[in-house]
Amino acid sequence: MIGKIYEMSTSFKDYSYIINGVGGIGKTTLAYELGKITTGSNKGTFVLTIGEENIPDHIDGLYGDVVSSFPALMKYVQELSRNRNTECSETKFICIDSLDELFRIAENYVVTEYNSTPKGKDNPAKSISAAYGGFQKGENRVVDLVIRLYGTLKKAGYKMIFIGHTKVKNETDALTGVVYEKLTCNIDNKYYNAIKDKVNLVATCYNEKEIINIKEEKNAFSKKMQNKGKLVGTKRVIIFRDNDNAVDTKTHFPHIVNKIDFSAEGFVKAVEDALIKKKRGDKVEIQPYFRPETKDEEDDEVVDTSDNFEEIEEETIENIDEVEPINQPVKEEAKETEIADINELRKEISVNFKTADKERQAKVRSILKEKGLTLANSDEGTLNEIVSILLD
Repeated sequence: MIGKIYEMSTSFKDYSYIINGVGGIGKTTLAYELGKITTGSNKGTFVLTIGEENIPDHIDGLYGDVVSSFPALMKYVQELSRNRNTECSETKFICIDSLDELFRIAENYVVTEYNSTPKGKDNPAKSISAAYGGFQKGENRVVDLVIRLYGTLKKAGYKMIFIGHTKVKNETDALTGVVYEKLTCNIDNKYYNAIKDKVNLVATCYNEKEIINIKEEKNAFSKKMQNKGKLVGTKRVIIFRDNDNAVDTKTHFPHIVNKIDFSAEGFVKAVEDALIKKKRGDKVEIQPYFRPETKDEEDDEVVDTSDNFEEIEEETIENIDEVEPINQPVKEEAKETEIADINELRKEISVNFKTADKERQAKVRSILKEKGLTLANSDEGTLNEIVSILLD
């Protein structure tokens, strides 16, 4: 018989993940807790601490070991595969901590491997770019070895959690050639894409900052104008989907929410909710924010705007393209500049309102209703007040 019918699982533990984030945000602890929650065992995730990565002895109960070189890693992968149904029977995830160190030790191994060949002995390589004759041949060998290790663990029945560090990189759009910034994994794109292609979800963890009283001021040193505000709070969040493409994400779960507060329970719930909806064939609806349910519902403070603002006319927030520009004749050049700035404020509000959460949208509508205004006839003070709410 040729082929088979696949059945989609709705269980978190049947998929593989990448968890990216800044150092110290709790990525390794998160990987450990994900295995513990989904399997009920401390051995749910086996953490392989690679190379010079910090040993996670600060995590009580974590199950894993340290591997300092690529040959040691290859031996360990073989051991994990052989012991899949014995010592590791409670283990579902193998966590690689981190991708940075995984590819560093893999590069060192490939350079040493090449230098042991006849060509390498005659002309030894000092870096991966010169191994096997250059032209990405050394890097290709690195990718091949890493993917083989992944395949061995996959065949043994494990799922993967890869941990990566983040960095802002310049990306180039293939069609337009336009360069833009993106928060992504701090490794070579060739290596990252090889791993990214093998997982079902990429999650990015970062500290979301609450900044108020944003004003444009001149930098005392550069003399350039810059936005300056007061930092009043931070919280850890996890992003699964970014509508603005400023964060490098990937998902096989089209129903997953954009963002959650940082927690293992919320991570599992977000994924399994998305899987259940996909299995049912629900319509995909992208939400701007997701807050995990807590045991104490009074502390959750979920804002329901479904009924509170029915009486507010939708015209209070127009599409900026449909608002007629202000074309009153003016004599002063300063007045023309002021009008242009106000129109820019309106455009900024129109764009950010569409992606704001329901609570912020409700605040904006409340201000306009209270003042009896619409976006088209609001003064500069009201517009600045609205911008501060949407960007809070």
